[in-house]
Amino acid sequence: MGATAAELTFTIGDRVAPVSGLLLLPPGARVLYVLAHGAGAGMRHPFLETISQRLAERAIGTLRYQFPYMEQRARRPDPPAVAEAAVRAAVAEAARAAPGLPLVAGGKSFGGRMTSSAQANEPLPGVRGLVFLGFPLHPPGRPGDKRAEHLAQVQVPMLFLQGTRDEFADLKLLGPVIERLGKRATLHLVEGGDHSFHVLKKSGRSDGEVMDELAEGLPPRQDDAVAPGDPPAALDSRAAGRAPASRQNDAVAPRAPGRPRGGDHMPSYWIVKTEPSAYSFDQLERDKKTVWDGVRNALALKHLRQMKPGDRVLVYHTGDEKAVVGLAEVAREPYPDPKQADEKLAVVELKAAGRLPQPVPLAEIKRDRAFADLGLVRMGRLSVVPASADQFKRLLSMGGGK
Repeated sequence: MGATAAELTFTIGDRVAPVSGLLLLPPGARVLYVLAHGAGAGMRHPFLETISQRLAERAIGTLRYQFPYMEQRARRPDPPAVAEAAVRAAVAEAARAAPGLPLVAGGKSFGGRMTSSAQANEPLPGVRGLVFLGFPLHPPGRPGDKRAEHLAQVQVPMLFLQGTRDEFADLKLLGPVIERLGKRATLHLVEGGDHSFHVLKKSGRSDGEVMDELAEGLPPRQDDAVAPGDPPAALDSRAAGRAPASRQNDAVAPRAPGRPRGGDHMPSYWIVKTEPSAYSFDQLERDKKTVWDGVRNALALKHLRQMKPGDRVLVYHTGDEKAVVGLAEVAREPYPDPKQADEKLAVVELKAAGRLPQPVPLAEIKRDRAFADLGLVRMGRLSVVPASADQFKRLLSMGGGK
């Protein structure tokens, strides 16, 4: 059972009737996402309900709200001036409802575009970044980039979460738009996703897994604070050749737990998975050091690229064993996989640091509430996930290590 959103109403102006909103503020929230709906569905659409719940699980609050036309059950969206006024009123309501909490704004399709248009015309007070859930670059079948012209006036960081099958955004046009925006913009492509981020069955992924991927891309991690000027966290592109390579490697990724904002490196903590019949921890101990390759999932690759020499790593055996079995250490900075033509694929070098006295089974990990938000539990398909310092130490202790 998900958390319950509080219903509220707020005014937009003297000539516009009040609109309703839904505030979902989880305990310990670190940021509040002012989330606008798309043109054809209101704030209670299942997509927005689901993404709000997934974000709440990650200590990210949401304020969903209705545009006036949707509140009045009209078919035609509001004129830009009215829609932008609604965005401003929603941002003001978010600041009132959660004073002191960092704000990001944006939304699904039309709602995201109206948010960026409002930001371009006059900065939204307190908003530190924009997050687009499917930016509608053009109508289906009518490619163009005129709708993106105003983005040049937006001076806060922007995160574009976009499906590779999105008929509202030809990636051949969206890529150059991201390029022109420079470091302010980050593109995260959801492989196989359409404008609603639905994926086909043949992709091997469920819509629920895609929702988790989207939620993981938003800031911040539960143990990360958002500082003024920080860009929204982003994931690497999933689609080879879909976006300009220069932007793919410029993606701003969220820091791993324990990683400082600057200065000397403090060790971070990771869990990597391997099928023991292909490459076991015993083999790593015999080799002493190995190149850890074969990671293709975009989110797992993002995590791998964040690794630094000295970071501590727990090795997990998949297959029948399903247990954390050993300890390793990052020996070299990640670098492009020399065996692959795709420049997005990266490898890292790990050195063995000792087998745990006893394996830590996944079933035991799942029973411990301390690991409720651990990627190993929440996103079982990922082969590289971060862990907090406390989680890492707890796993080590459960395995009899130090």
